[in-house]
Amino acid sequence: MVEEKKRTKLIPPETAVRNAWARTSQLSSNEAVRLDADRAKKQMDNIKKWADEKDDEEKKYVNQVYSAIESAYRNLVTAINGRDLNFAEVDKLREKQMENLEYASTFSSELQSLVPRISGMTVGGATGGALVSALVESLFPPSLKHYAMPLVLAFGAAIGYLAHGMIVVPWVRRQKQRELIKSDHDRILYYRQYVTRVRTTLKALYDEVDELHLGIFEGTYDEKADANKVVDRVLVGMEPSMCKYVADHIGVGRNGKCLITPDFWSMCETNQDVEKCKYWPERRRK
Repeated sequence: MVEEKKRTKLIPPETAVRNAWARTSQLSSNEAVRLDADRAKKQMDNIKKWADEKDDEEKKYVNQVYSAIESAYRNLVTAINGRDLNFAEVDKLREKQMENLEYASTFSSELQSLVPRISGMTVGGATGGALVSALVESLFPPSLKHYAMPLVLAFGAAIGYLAHGMIVVPWVRRQKQRELIKSDHDRILYYRQYVTRVRTTLKALYDEVDELHLGIFEGTYDEKADANKVVDRVLVGMEPSMCKYVADHIGVGRNGKCLITPDFWSMCETNQDVEKCKYWPERRRK
């Protein structure tokens, strides 16, 4: 008769991983989500309380696993706080850049009224105004001298208006769009870094709990289990799906310009239909 393998009946390694991850819901702003964290904490507290009343391998194992989960939870909280701090910095940089673009647009708009203001120089017989008026009128035939200054001012105002509307405004709009794209890109990179830290923490927790199980029960909980696959199941759906070439295309493209436009961004961000992208390397190699 084959002897039954000794192993815990309370906290398998995967349960420890799921419990630690569930505890992070405590940081959510959603009250319903926070309840999940409370349940996870109470579940572990109840298991520990029950095990403390025993005097066997389970008591020793549960107490050590409990400490491992607490340690992993603190590391996960640090990762979440780091992610939030990075997101806040990205938002601040974007707001500052948007302010600069707004200033450029406002400054250009105010320049439109600068030329008409020159007319004030000709009022009241000021020396400067007289010189400007005389210089402008000397360029016009005698029959148009009286209309010289108004025509020049009107022409200058029209040029300023066209330059603002046809050059500055589209440029500012395009720069704002690109700034939003860059901010989204930066947030995705920081989020990817966060997921990597979480994955590393949970993988380490699984390995630690399995080592504890090996030391106390003289065997791993499940010899066929794969820690990476366990963590994949716990974090299913968390990995961002951004196209792998975005970093190359959003940085420095032709003549140092960003290759990604607002028309492309949804494709880049979701990694859907990327074969249609004219900059996609696999397509260019065909």
